[in-house]
Amino acid sequence: MNPTVNPLHYNRALGIDLRANQVEVACVSARWGRLRSIETAICPAPGDESARLRRVHDLLKGKGWTELPCLIALHGESTVLRSIPARTSDPQAIQGIVEREFENFKGLQSHEMIRGCTFIPGGDGHPRIVLALTRSEVAEQAAHAANQLHQRLTGLMPGAVALFNTWNRLAPETDRRCLLINVGQQLTEIVICTQNELLFARSFSAHFPMDAIDKDGQQTWWTALRTCLDIYQGEDSADDVNPQEVYLSGNAANDTLHDEIAALLGIPVFRTAALDIEPPFEAAMVAPIATGLAMAGVKQAAVELSLLPRALRDKRCLQWQLQYWGLACVILLSTLLSIYGLMHWSQDMKSDVLEAKKHQLRQMKKESLELDGVEIDNALLRDQIAPLRVAIHNDAIMHALMNHLSEAKHPDDWISLVADAYSYNEPPPRPGPEGELTQAPASLGEGLELRHVIVEGYTPIDDLSTVNSMIETLREKESILEVDLLGDERLRSDALRDARWLPFNARLFAIEISVRSS
Repeated sequence: MNPTVNPLHYNRALGIDLRANQVEVACVSARWGRLRSIETAICPAPGDESARLRRVHDLLKGKGWTELPCLIALHGESTVLRSIPARTSDPQAIQGIVEREFENFKGLQSHEMIRGCTFIPGGDGHPRIVLALTRSEVAEQAAHAANQLHQRLTGLMPGAVALFNTWNRLAPETDRRCLLINVGQQLTEIVICTQNELLFARSFSAHFPMDAIDKDGQQTWWTALRTCLDIYQGEDSADDVNPQEVYLSGNAANDTLHDEIAALLGIPVFRTAALDIEPPFEAAMVAPIATGLAMAGVKQAAVELSLLPRALRDKRCLQWQLQYWGLACVILLSTLLSIYGLMHWSQDMKSDVLEAKKHQLRQMKKESLELDGVEIDNALLRDQIAPLRVAIHNDAIMHALMNHLSEAKHPDDWISLVADAYSYNEPPPRPGPEGELTQAPASLGEGLELRHVIVEGYTPIDDLSTVNSMIETLREKESILEVDLLGDERLRSDALRDARWLPFNARLFAIEISVRSS
């Protein structure tokens, strides 16, 4: 990687268009997602492949472009490219279209093939499918060339796609259908597109001869161009599919070709090198295919389509990551050693602190047990004084109730117990074997308000007539809401009480009184 480039701020990539007699190179820089500069170079490279690659390598080295990520263009009949309108947004339907289109290339399946697919916005609101197919040996040859140039190969893209990318990003805006023709010494790339939509792409191995005498060569070129246009018109079902403008590029796009196309097609023809491109991107149209490749390398292309084999792509990615993995391992090991040293150094310092904490914990546990004992004693004390609190809080009610009982009871009856209903029915809590309460104490209502009172007593009358008379009298009192005889099943069991009253030959009774709140 070029050490002058900060990958956090800049992104640079190369596009290399290898032709038989000439190589076009473009270096594109981007920053914060925007194009910053485009620099192109054309290297005449006649002779065999080794000499051509050495000359290109010298050019890259002189420009300081070595070790940059690069994309290489794929040309010729070995690469098939199609642009198909999906006319639907259903992912399953689109996948079906893709599979059917690849099935149509079964004639090429005798060779090991690499295929690629991407999607671009269509003019009808649905995506447009761009498919590409090439032979494995073509991709391997391009990868070998990148290796000889000491470049990090990140993608292989059809030349027609790269030509469209440059047009889409840099050409003047137009709403017309355009015919882009890039004429090389031995190969011609054509693209039919709108400003934002790639409609058709083809390449053919023919060039327009510089010598006007070569009528046969010119006729061959015109026949190939007409064949491509006829195929395009057959694929597109729109009413008006003919291109409305022609843009020429390439080293073989001379004035003669310009005039011939204008005369035969009858539409305006422009030279891309003469277009008014916004600075600092004027050099882009000198090598439009290489520029489109480099723009894809910095994520500034409308169509990103790569035919790089997966194994090669994974290998390149692994090679690029190895240096960072090694650095990460060194940092990790240093960090672990530092942590180990710090832990060993702090262990002795913390042992005394740990011992002190343990002693403090033992003291706290001892104090906690003492506090638990105090809490139990406090709970018993609260339960013991609960009747007193109830009596004090409800003294007026109890005083009135005792007066009513003394007035209503028969002289021969005895009142042996007056208690609130909760105290009568529930036994007081007792401390358990380890000090805890066996029964959680409950409050007498919220705020110690007396609501229900149990009156227990004895009568010598077997039919309880005096007790019933007392109940009727109590019901007439304004401070009493309800009085009723308590059933035998609700009487508390007390053997000492029964033994005390047995000699008197009296019958036990209990009544429940609901008093009105004060």
